[in-house]
Amino acid sequence: VTYADINREFSAAVEKYLSKGYIINTGTMNGSQGEVAHVDLTDGNKIIRVVLMYNFATWPEKEYTIIVGKAQTNAIANLRTNEAETIWNNELEVIGSTTYTEKEVRPREYEYRKVI
Repeated sequence: VTYADINREFSAAVEKYLSKGYIINTGTMNGSQGEVAHVDLTDGNKIIRVVLMYNFATWPEKEYTIIVGKAQTNAIANLRTNEAETIWNNELEVIGSTTYTEKEVRPREYEYRKVI
């Protein structure tokens, strides 16, 4: 068994629920670097990160940005060691991004708009 096999099994477990109509709940996946959540995907050679970032600077109307980016070349796919590389969001080669604004319209009720 390799770490790639573990990644495949993890992916299959996720796909099982996605195929049943489940969606990823980013609201409970807070990470570091100002991100709400991220998922790293690999084809065995390159690593693609899909990350949801939160912008604190636009208060009271907050911003969320979905970024799809390619990891720097020093990140190695299917490797997990004590020396595993950290993928820094600010070093991604951006493939695409979409930004949304969030405005509280009533307590704990929000309105989202896509920024064009």
